[in-house]
Amino acid sequence: MSGKAVGILFTSKEKLLAGACSIALAMGCLLPSQASAATYLVSNDTQLRAAIAAANADGDSTATIVVTSSFAVTNTALPSPAKPITIGCARLHTLGYL
Repeated sequence: MSGKAVGILFTSKEKLLAGACSIALAMGCLLPSQASAATYLVSNDTQLRAAIAAANADGDSTATIVVTSSFAVTNTALPSPAKPITIGCARLHTLGYL
């Protein structure tokens, strides 16, 4: 070997392409991604009430509550939703609770 440094030479076009790819990658990392709606699993009245309260408090624009077993809702009123909340069951999707 002669002692010369070996390297890769890039043309202006390749440098421009590498720069553009770097900028596109950085933009993709910095831009906010779309948030997905939270899903809450409930199997009793207490969990349902807690899920509605948690859905109201989270930052998502919508929420889904999935009922995993049958139960009776007590006579007291459920918390009022502050945003669209869909309530369904594990096997059969029902209408949203608004």
